Amino acid sequence: MPLLQTQQLTLYAGDKLLCEQLNWQSAAGEIWAVLGRNGAGKTTLLHSLAGIRACTAPQCRGEILLQGKTLTSWSRKQIAQRLGLLLQDYHDPFPGTVLDYVLMGRHPYLHALQWETEQDYARVNDALIRVGLEDFTQRDIQTLSGGEFQRMRIAMLLVQDPQILLLDEPVNHLDLQFQHAVLEALVNTVNASNKAMVMTIHDVNLAMRYCTHALLFHDNGRVESGEIEQVITEQSLSALYQYPVKAITTSGRSMFIAD
Repeated sequence: MPLLQTQQLTLYAGDKLLCEQLNWQSAAGEIWAVLGRNGAGKTTLLHSLAGIRACTAPQCRGEILLQGKTLTSWSRKQIAQRLGLLLQDYHDPFPGTVLDYVLMGRHPYLHALQWETEQDYARVNDALIRVGLEDFTQRDIQTLSGGEFQRMRIAMLLVQDPQILLLDEPVNHLDLQFQHAVLEALVNTVNASNKAMVMTIHDVNLAMRYCTHALLFHDNGRVESGEIEQVITEQSLSALYQYPVKAITTSGRSMFIAD
């Protein structure tokens, strides 16, 4: 059974058609890249899949199924135990430590007035190590750089431990080292625990390296989907971005550059 799927999903942003009657599904072990130009509908898709953008006419039609049941049939707590969302930009105005923030990833599993356990704290420590923030537990989040804050948010998602990870531009603000470190941590999590991941990303070459499948959001509501090496080609990318793209091969790996 698919972990997440859409049935005849049609999305609009105002009068702009983003996707039309999209039938798509993601199974355990799949890592999907969502590619397209600015304003193509990538973020709108993730928000719809997470249920924070209501799928109501006229802006949305169709069905979104989470583990075989309509998204609206789950409570928000049940959704949070199964599906995690990393928003593209988020700035918390309240003070707190990195430990406090990342520990919030365990809230969907706690009862009212229940305190976190030693196992919860162990999950936090492990997640911080995986994103290179193991020495930051007592740092005030207001003192973090943009990249450090982004890695902290990804650590919280790892601590939440959902079956499906939805990430909107997860490598935003990250330098080269941590782009790869974070994506490797996420991919390892998917592979080790039979999860699924869907992420919007602008870097085609990172998508090629870490993803198994791709969704391409073209204009006029047209969406291509499938295994990444079949979907991402010189022709499809040139059409997607309306700019000539050329494939090159280096170290046995295909890469794409502006021609």
